[in-house]
Amino acid sequence: MAANDFEIKRENSKFTEYNPKADYSINIPGLSDEVNGGLSDACRGVAENGTKHQAEVLSLVDLGTGEQKYYEVGEYYSGRV
Repeated sequence: MAANDFEIKRENSKFTEYNPKADYSINIPGLSDEVNGGLSDACRGVAENGTKHQAEVLSLVDLGTGEQKYYEVGEYYSGRV
């Protein structure tokens, strides 16, 4: 039996593996190619580094420029409940 909420989350979570052959592209109508490209790069990076570090990864992208403004790799994978 799990001792705390963190252990409960870990027991009930599945880790998604990065697939280098997958299409991580984003195409949101009304956004520029630069912004869609920045979002696409962020999606690929989050998936790849989440697998590499087996942790949650956060990437914030400026929707005006497509530039990644913030990036963080968590210390653990907490999953979803």
